[in-house]
Amino acid sequence: MPVFLNAGDVVKTRLGDYGVVLKTQQKDSDVNVDIDLVGKDKLVTFLQSKLEVIPDLADVPEELQYALSLRSAKIKNAGKTKHDIFSASTGRKPSSVPNIGIDGCMAHFKEWQKKKQHGAVGFRDEKFIFAERTYRIKCVELFNADLNKTSFADLLAAEDYESIFSRATAIFSSRKAADGLAGELNYVNDRYGSITRFKDVLFEKGAEKAKNWAELLYDVLYGNDVEKAFDAFASFYNAIDLKDNKWPLSTVYLQIRDIKQYICIKPDFFETVASSMGYESITGHVLPKAAPPSWKNYQYYLQFAEWLMKQLQTWKEPERRLREDGDMLDIQAFCYIIYQQHKKKADLTT
Repeated sequence: MPVFLNAGDVVKTRLGDYGVVLKTQQKDSDVNVDIDLVGKDKLVTFLQSKLEVIPDLADVPEELQYALSLRSAKIKNAGKTKHDIFSASTGRKPSSVPNIGIDGCMAHFKEWQKKKQHGAVGFRDEKFIFAERTYRIKCVELFNADLNKTSFADLLAAEDYESIFSRATAIFSSRKAADGLAGELNYVNDRYGSITRFKDVLFEKGAEKAKNWAELLYDVLYGNDVEKAFDAFASFYNAIDLKDNKWPLSTVYLQIRDIKQYICIKPDFFETVASSMGYESITGHVLPKAAPPSWKNYQYYLQFAEWLMKQLQTWKEPERRLREDGDMLDIQAFCYIIYQQHKKKADLTT
């Protein structure tokens, strides 16, 4: 039976290449198809008989899914706005976050500090430090006390993967710890049982998966090649159904490794702040909104975090500026606050 192709369809060629249909043209009994091939720098024309339509992106290699979804959405939504294209490519609602710039974001920040932090002024105020930094730092200290390099290595040697898991996930057992590092993971855990389900997966058929996970975690925390270690660690999470927790669960341990260099990612928080500040229009850079965790995708978030840090360190009101020795805990706190402020204002208008 003939396969009917439409612009935007994801297809696979006989050679194994993946692409998106740009246009089709009937010629006698054949159909010529122009395809935008992922990883190729030119368009190629194929006959329909050489193509296989891919009905579900889940059938496509994970590293190609994001690129194909964007290509498909762009073709299907030619002439529509970026928000329309983003919505079609991810299945999520278009962003309704207005571009209010840093002035608007700092106004949100001031309002939060006035109401939630007893009138704190900026990042240097003791009330801000107590409310946003103290428990985050305590969380990192407690983790390092329970699972430092030596104790972790000893537990690995003893093949005590239950203890490793318990100590590594203890940061999600209190609401404060969860808010501080993994963006309300405790709430998600209560609602979806993600941590419990994850443990079931690790130990369901012996301890082989748990051993693999523990060794990968050790490399993320203490290994020399953090890029390679994180990609392997993220791949482990990407293969498991963890709802919306893949990004925070895979990046929280990087933040524990170095709070000055790495940050735990909750994509919604970052996307809200980036949209609010007009990050894309100012810099030309975008965040990998629907992409799975990987070292490459993580760099886009780090790039944004570093850009945001510079904006906050050079803010026009000196008393409210981020300290020169500010770190990623400050950036995480700011993103959380702006996200919550936007959410509150959005709720008031619906």
